[in-house]
Amino acid sequence: LDIEDLFSAGVSGARASSAASSEQVADFAYQSDRDYTSRTLFVRNISSNTEDSELVDLFGSYGDIRDMYSACKYRGFVMISFFDERSAIAAMDCLQGKSLRRRKMDIHFSIPKENQTDAGMLLLFNMEQSMPNTVIANLFQAFGEIKAIQSLHISSGQTHQSGRTTVRMIEYYDERHAATALKALNNTE
Repeated sequence: LDIEDLFSAGVSGARASSAASSEQVADFAYQSDRDYTSRTLFVRNISSNTEDSELVDLFGSYGDIRDMYSACKYRGFVMISFFDERSAIAAMDCLQGKSLRRRKMDIHFSIPKENQTDAGMLLLFNMEQSMPNTVIANLFQAFGEIKAIQSLHISSGQTHQSGRTTVRMIEYYDERHAATALKALNNTE
C-alpha cells in the first residue's frame, strides 16, 4: 500500500496526483458550506475577560482539544480545534447560544484556509481498481472509526488502462486514527 496523508502532502483538501486538475480535486470536497463540518470551531461573542482555562474546561468536556487560538479574545473570538470531528459537532450543538460570562456564544465551523489540509484524511495509491471499499474498510477500521471512503478517478495520459487511475480517500473522524493508520500501513503489502 502506498498511503499519503493530506497533512504531509501540503495541499488544499486532498491531492490525488499531480495530473489531477482542480476540478477533479473538487469532486471530493464537501458538498456545500451548509453541509460542511470541521474539527475547528470559530467561537464569537467571547468576553475578553474569559480565561483560557474556562474555555478549555467548557469545550474540553466534549472531547480532547488539539489546539486553541485565543490571541484575538480581545476582539471577541477564539478558535478551538478538536482531534475528533464528532467532538466539535457535539460542542457546537450543545453550546450554541449558551451564556459564558453573560454573553451568548455564537459558534460556527471554521472554514479551512486554501492551503490548509485535513489531517484526518489519507490517500491510498497503487491499489487494484477492483478492490471493494469493504475490504479497505476492514483493514483501516482497525485504527479507528472511518467517516467515509471514496474512490477518486483521475484522468492521466500516463496510465495504460483507459487513461484513468483510481485513488482511494479514507477519512477518519479522529485525526489521530489517521496518523496511526499511516504509520502502521504506509509502504506495506
